[in-house]
Amino acid sequence: EALSVACDSTGKSVAVGMSDGTVMIYDVRSGGEKKPSMVLKGHKGPVTGVYYEDKTGDFYSCSEDRCLRRYNDGMAYVETLYGHQEG
Repeated sequence: EALSVACDSTGKSVAVGMSDGTVMIYDVRSGGEKKPSMVLKGHKGPVTGVYYEDKTGDFYSCSEDRCLRRYNDGMAYVETLYGHQEG
């Protein structure tokens, strides 16, 4: 199930955050191809937000696992930022 969607500033790529903890990246130029061009894994909970940063080209995904994952403009994983913990 798709929970979040973002499009890069060029209109060439669309990211979809999924309830299974993955992010599907689609190449809009592929002529209606229904398979993602890339699948990003690593979250342990549903991906509730996806965001393309225009200035740096970085891509971010956030999840109910309380983590924000950052990828560079080539979609290579860079780092995980951890959020608030209960207690």
